[in-house]
Amino acid sequence: MPALHAKGQLKIELVDASTGELVQEIGQHNFIANDVLTTLFAAAINNIFTYRRAVDSQEVLYQYYDMFGRIILTDAAHPEDPSKEWLINGNTIGWASSSEVFTGADPLRGTVNIAETVNRWGYVKLVFDFPTNAANGEIKSVYFGPPDGRAPYTNNKGFAPLSGAYAVSHSENKYYVAKSSGVYVYSDDWVLLGKFPWEGFSNYSDIKQSCIVDGFIYFICDKSTYTIIKASLDSPGKITKVKDFGNGYTGGILYNEKTQEFVVANYPSSARELMYFDQTFNELRREPILTTDPSYSKGQLSYFEDGMIMGSWFVKGAKAWRMTENNVLLIHDGWLFSSGYMHRKMSMFGSRALLANPITKTDKQVMKITYEFIPPLN
Repeated sequence: MPALHAKGQLKIELVDASTGELVQEIGQHNFIANDVLTTLFAAAINNIFTYRRAVDSQEVLYQYYDMFGRIILTDAAHPEDPSKEWLINGNTIGWASSSEVFTGADPLRGTVNIAETVNRWGYVKLVFDFPTNAANGEIKSVYFGPPDGRAPYTNNKGFAPLSGAYAVSHSENKYYVAKSSGVYVYSDDWVLLGKFPWEGFSNYSDIKQSCIVDGFIYFICDKSTYTIIKASLDSPGKITKVKDFGNGYTGGILYNEKTQEFVVANYPSSARELMYFDQTFNELRREPILTTDPSYSKGQLSYFEDGMIMGSWFVKGAKAWRMTENNVLLIHDGWLFSSGYMHRKMSMFGSRALLANPITKTDKQVMKITYEFIPPLN
């Protein structure tokens, strides 16, 4: 991939609403997230090879979320690190869509300035206005991110090996995919190696997730009569029962290699929790998941970076961010897998600027933010 030194020139202007006088102006560069460049390069190459071909023509660029769909102003003050940052951090002070004019009254939301925004081949300038009632507070970071706030994971839609998958696990260069007709085994490059019909098990649609430990694949089910079942990797469709929890609210299972513990997500309506077990499924302890509830829907579990994915949400401490539309079944080799989808791991934002000096907007001021892509896009 060629060296692309894309960045943006940012200017923030605070203006006294009653006099029209400029109160404060800040101008500086921001960084474009590294994964934006690598992902868009991969998208372009994929498009060149797959679009308008005689067989299975695919236009893949539309599968990539718009990572400049909204501008987000926060109080995040941590140092910039383009190679590692991927979350939009801090409390949101204000935001605005880059594609939709907003005329309502909202304490956070501003609007794109259609008259001053320029969007053409070779040159893009985005201009946003925030009235006196919006984005009041101390602003330390300016982000660009996806239009609906979700993580911009790219979708490989209609990925046949994962179509109808209930669970996906990986071990010894093989994928094990549980579907309605049995367990399919694939190589690392997704060549089908074998299919194992279910034996001694008929309620396959209740399977939520699987994990592999010491030559056995463990499946967790949303049923009170057979919560955890297992099979050997040699015969992954031949099921034996391991443990019943008796409540029918379980939704995710993973194995922590460091602590040598199984972790199970338990989702009764009264107390959502993580349950920890030793290797023979003796219960060790329970921990509450969160005080806030972003509707996990009995979601699967995956450790991810410095937090955990539960279903389609990334959870870190008391915060949760929407990652995808689908439950994440497995994270492996930089990809997130869900039923019918592969999601390339990416940054959760398009760009960030840590302001050299924070600015504080009040309800006596209006604010204009201008953003230009540098160098010109040609």
